[in-house]
Amino acid sequence: VALVPYGKFHRMVVTRPQHALLTVRALTLERIAKYPLIAYGFRSNERWKLRHAFEARKLEPNIVFSAADADVSKTYVELGIGIAILPHVTYDESRDTNLRARDARHLFETEVTHVGLNRDRFIRNYVYEFLSILSPALTRERIREALSPPLQPATSRRR
Repeated sequence: VALVPYGKFHRMVVTRPQHALLTVRALTLERIAKYPLIAYGFRSNERWKLRHAFEARKLEPNIVFSAADADVSKTYVELGIGIAILPHVTYDESRDTNLRARDARHLFETEVTHVGLNRDRFIRNYVYEFLSILSPALTRERIREALSPPLQPATSRRR
């Protein structure tokens, strides 16, 4: 499988409209750690991807739920169960009218999203078209380059 990068995303803190985190001047991990948190991405709180950011500051996030996807996380936030830290692409101000979000890219590393393609499979035209919708940077040339076998190191022959 070849992993082809196609996009970057940063994190947002998603809350209900009247949440106190929306009014603080500086959003910090210390402030976030004070509130119940919905972890997104793993069933196990110990494997939550963003835990390392809190641990580096010697903070223990108050994880009350783990959600399998962003929509479930946002539903828990709407119900008042807690706040969520989500990729910015999962929050849409025009659709998520019962929620608010604050940019948290200064608190968490930007991440790269990849698409995995099988090197041994023929890539059909509709796959190339779909990938170009995901990202205009995913051109046929770039995809073919990513699928080409990695170069093997030269070995010397002894006779």
